[in-house]
Amino acid sequence: MAYSEDLVEQVRAQLSSFDGVTERNVMSGVGFFVDDKMAVAVLEAGLCLRLDQTESDPTMSPMASLEFAGRQIQGWVCIPEASLDGPSLSRWVGRGVAGLELPV
Repeated sequence: MAYSEDLVEQVRAQLSSFDGVTERNVMSGVGFFVDDKMAVAVLEAGLCLRLDQTESDPTMSPMASLEFAGRQIQGWVCIPEASLDGPSLSRWVGRGVAGLELPV
């Protein structure tokens, strides 16, 4: 199964007001970068983003530890597309952008 093109379009619209946004193909999906840091990604699992390890929400599931660009990345979660209506998508995308400030 592939990632959702519809979700990619919705995320693109959510990030249109930010400066420095670029898109790249990542892990069989589309990553959205702000100033060369990945804020969110649309993958087969849904919308994926990095959160503080202490946060939780019943709709999200942790991603397995991944290697991206030669380094291990941890602390990423995915929210299934079915759980993303307009307001919740906006909230999750905002949290993804806020997650750029987390220590690496």
